[in-house]
Amino acid sequence: MSIEGDRNSYARQRLGEAVECLVVSEDPLRVRLTRAAYHLRLLRTIWAAHKRSSIAERVNSIADELTKEPLYIEDHLMPRKVSPKRAKALAKEILDLYTEAYGGPA
Repeated sequence: MSIEGDRNSYARQRLGEAVECLVVSEDPLRVRLTRAAYHLRLLRTIWAAHKRSSIAERVNSIADELTKEPLYIEDHLMPRKVSPKRAKALAKEILDLYTEAYGGPA
């Protein structure tokens, strides 16, 4: 597998893990967004120098919004400071990104 293939595989894994954080936990959505933000932050780092696309730009935008505040303080997960309406919109946008990037209904 090429370096680019490895990078895309890792990016797919990170975006998939962000989606998984949103859908498999019973934690409040703002906590699930904190967990997803961790993976989006790593994905932003992967794509920073290697991929210029609308998907990468949207990941960066979401990651920026979700990581304005620390994800953890003294090993405690910090729920994102967003309204319930915004939390739902961010979760939907993350799912839409995954669907757009890796196939499925638009």
